[in-house]
Amino acid sequence: MEIHILDRRLRLLVMDAIERIEVSLRGGWAHHVAMKYGPHSYLDPGLYHRADRYAQAFLKLIEDLRRSKDTFILHYKNRYDDPEHSPVWMTAEVISLGQFSMWYSNLKNRSDPPITCKVADVFE
Repeated sequence: MEIHILDRRLRLLVMDAIERIEVSLRGGWAHHVAMKYGPHSYLDPGLYHRADRYAQAFLKLIEDLRRSKDTFILHYKNRYDDPEHSPVWMTAEVISLGQFSMWYSNLKNRSDPPITCKVADVFE
């Protein structure tokens, strides 16, 4: 019984840590992209290496935004229509860690020191 309890506690601690890291990574990325390129810059395929990967990530993101029941996404949809899609700091709340990885790895300037530092800062 004690091993089962230890396993459960360890699993909860690991999942909590992963969630915190994920939120920090997405937030750091969104902040950098918004400050350097603008709040809707993720809509610009010119910032990304491969158009096919951008198109795939973009379609997945749009589907997730369309299905989202998050209050802030619904508020944006109801209040704004230009641009149609919410700013990067809102979209960053909707994407998964896997999606974040696709967006980040496809950025043309991901080796740009500010974004590398912002993403790395979450581990300090």
